[in-house]
Amino acid sequence: MAKHCPRCAQLLAFGERGGEEMWTCACGGLLLRQRSVIPLMEALSADGEAAVQRLLDGDLPPRDQEPIECPECNRRMDTTGYAGRSDVFIDRCGRCWLVWLDPFEAELMAALYAQANGRIQEHRSALDEIVKRRMASMSRRVLTPKSNGGMY
Repeated sequence: MAKHCPRCAQLLAFGERGGEEMWTCACGGLLLRQRSVIPLMEALSADGEAAVQRLLDGDLPPRDQEPIECPECNRRMDTTGYAGRSDVFIDRCGRCWLVWLDPFEAELMAALYAQANGRIQEHRSALDEIVKRRMASMSRRVLTPKSNGGMY
């Protein structure tokens, strides 16, 4: 079944990375199975400095605050803080076990994952500044009642 982007409605392109299924959108969003989040973080954060550099080189857009529907079952996805944080949010469907990452959220999560695993030294203060800018760009935070602040 074809899946469409919950943000821009474009058709998502199916692919694999490290044996994990994922769907990407031209807008930069990423849809993946919940079980694939950690393997993706491992792959993207293998070189922690490169993970932060991708953020420094990109134009980190403000997070879209509008609730979204699951591309598979069309139910509203829950919004939760990544790793219990209040500055990085992911959307997940508890029915389909799918996770939606807005543009640059995978890179930001990978950089934070690398930082937590001691893979970042040189860019530590740059990562802190990126997170501060991200927080400042959010006019409000939307968390659904089911949000538990868990890892995903």
